[in-house]
Amino acid sequence: MVSSLWTNILKEFDRDMIKQNRKVVLFIDNAPCHKVTDLVLENVKIEFLPANTTSILQPLDQGIIHAFKVYFRQILIRKQLLAIEKGLSNKDFVKSISILDAQTFAKRSWWLVKKETIENCFRKAGFFIENNSSDVVEEVIDVTIDPTEFKEYVNCDKELECFGTLTEDEIVSSILDGKSSEASSEENSQDECNNVHPP
Repeated sequence: MVSSLWTNILKEFDRDMIKQNRKVVLFIDNAPCHKVTDLVLENVKIEFLPANTTSILQPLDQGIIHAFKVYFRQILIRKQLLAIEKGLSNKDFVKSISILDAQTFAKRSWWLVKKETIENCFRKAGFFIENNSSDVVEEVIDVTIDPTEFKEYVNCDKELECFGTLTEDEIVSSILDGKSSEASSEENSQDECNNVHPP
């Protein structure tokens, strides 16, 4: 996630809320990419969660992300088993997964996350005040694999950062790399044009 992408997401979300005539509060964490300035939203108010409380107050961290990952990994394992049955090696299977496939798996996984799971995670994070608080709904796992191993598999990317801040040197370097790759591709295309011979 980067600030420019986040800004576009917020603008689109605000437009949707205007169309639906809804005013909403959006609770977000303090990731550097979320702190956009000079952005005016009409129907969306942004509230930042207190620092270092994401694991306690963020409903997504109370089990929603975990449920999504469980479904995603299940889909992936099922696809892998089908590929093995067809005689594909693991290496060939990995190469056969396109970005579109991954997006399709993600979309299907999100729709499999139960409404009750989302409600319970919000309740656990303190967004609902009710007398009868229940634990997060456990997602059904019908993949025949050791539960501990599957849990490790689901959480294999837990420590990966999904955002970051670039230093000035990294920004300059990426711009210079982009310009040099553009220049080399122009040279290559010019060479190809020069090498074309009439039939």
